[in-house]
Amino acid sequence: WTVPWAADALLSIGCDLERLAPLVHAFQSAPAEIGIIFSQSSKILDDGKDYLSTACSAYEGCSFSGYHVRFVTEAQVIAGQLGQIQLLVMPETPALPEPVFKEMESFVNNGGVVVRVGTPIPYDERGRSRQGIIRSTDRTYLVRGKNESTEYLHAIDTVVSEHRLPAIARAVNVNGYPLEGLKTRTVDWESGCYVYLVNLRRNTMNCRLTGSVQSGVDLLSGKRVEFPMDIPSMTPMVVRLDPASSAPAVPTTPVPPGKEKKHKK
Repeated sequence: WTVPWAADALLSIGCDLERLAPLVHAFQSAPAEIGIIFSQSSKILDDGKDYLSTACSAYEGCSFSGYHVRFVTEAQVIAGQLGQIQLLVMPETPALPEPVFKEMESFVNNGGVVVRVGTPIPYDERGRSRQGIIRSTDRTYLVRGKNESTEYLHAIDTVVSEHRLPAIARAVNVNGYPLEGLKTRTVDWESGCYVYLVNLRRNTMNCRLTGSVQSGVDLLSGKRVEFPMDIPSMTPMVVRLDPASSAPAVPTTPVPPGKEKKHKK
């Protein structure tokens, strides 16, 4: 309270949260499309140092995909909550209890979409070796590289490009690729589509949205916005998109410069 700009920010946030409380609740209560397995058992190896690192990378990469992401614990897997997600992400997971392993194996065998590293899950929760493996299917997407957040983001983008996740409005660059550092969330609420955006980088980032609607009203500032646009650092936006019927059609993926079709007169 002794710092004027901090007090002003706190009061502004409180006013915005009160004014937009039903919409904030809609964002918070929307079901997650992506679930990341959280394995307490994997902490038996080196106190979980390597596992927690890769789990953090998985969450960071997935969070920039534009989809709602959550962790799914071993207990939640046993309780059947894999049925509530559309994509299961398996970071480097060295150990799982046998009941959890069986549930995940069933999820895969029944056509579940999975993003995972290529290594198996060799141990149970007591460190005993396991013979079985979770096989790869045509709905399995392997994380390539050094198990960093960027690789998980690329894997999710491949899943999206093959229509394994629902199409949503999310931020991409001029070439149609997701932007690491620009976080978005989308929710349909009261017959409207709303997009939350925040640029977590220090520099301004230029983006457009996927889909045909590229304009709307930022409910925080009250101003109309139109994409592509520059998103300033650490300046959240909650955009109510214009109805699709009133928006001009634009290509889903921009055409690279110099590749435009030449139309005859």
